[in-house]
Amino acid sequence: MLQPVRTPGGFRLYSAEDEARIRRMQAHLTAGLSAAEGARLATVGINARVPDGSLYGALRWGPHRSEARILPKRTLVALSHAAEDECSLWAERGLLVGAFQERRHYTPARSRWRDLAAGAQRALVFADFAAARIPPDAPAEVPVAIGDPLEREWAIAWLGQTSAVALVGRELPGEAPEPDSDRRFELVWSADPEAVREVHRRAVTLADRTAPEIAQTLREDLEAVTQPELLDTGFVVSLASRMIDYLTHASSHERAHE
Repeated sequence: MLQPVRTPGGFRLYSAEDEARIRRMQAHLTAGLSAAEGARLATVGINARVPDGSLYGALRWGPHRSEARILPKRTLVALSHAAEDECSLWAERGLLVGAFQERRHYTPARSRWRDLAAGAQRALVFADFAAARIPPDAPAEVPVAIGDPLEREWAIAWLGQTSAVALVGRELPGEAPEPDSDRRFELVWSADPEAVREVHRRAVTLADRTAPEIAQTLREDLEAVTQPELLDTGFVVSLASRMIDYLTHASSHERAHE
């Protein structure tokens, strides 16, 4: 795949395109592809298609790229709660998507997400549910297909007429630390409505695999959400302030229990 040239002294020199191919290869591996498939896609250009099973890939390597940061799960949860609360208090009936990897992670948050769903136009969550289900007073439950990259991802995505935010964390491989809060995720996030819309498009694709009826309702709702002429910057400022507050509180709580 790489074609370095050699100096008279025998050293290899790699081009900018070689470096770009390596970065694309790393991106595809992070998004859950096999080494063979990642290598194949890395050779076809910077706009190579990211895996359909990855919300992380849609935000990290899609048309509206976001930079990533490695964070422990406890920090990811604090940021997620900040986003959830800001979207709820903004009092705008938007589209809400969540991903929890496993049911055991969703169960403690079920009552919280029931309240969030009550204020949303449409809400659904992904986890290793046994079957698709639409509870009358809670988010629709969408099973994650076995082997999907989504098995390793944690996400919240909200899209309204004047507010939007998506946070997606992908768990780093090869780690099973104790306690659970020390698990590490590579986090990407954005308040760009088009980037968030791309995450929702990917959620429709995912839901279509295991819950086509739920996917169709989200698809129709997504098509009905038009991008505002002017993004409400007040939402972004308020969201950033809440994130700082929640992180500060989480840090203070952690120090108090050391």
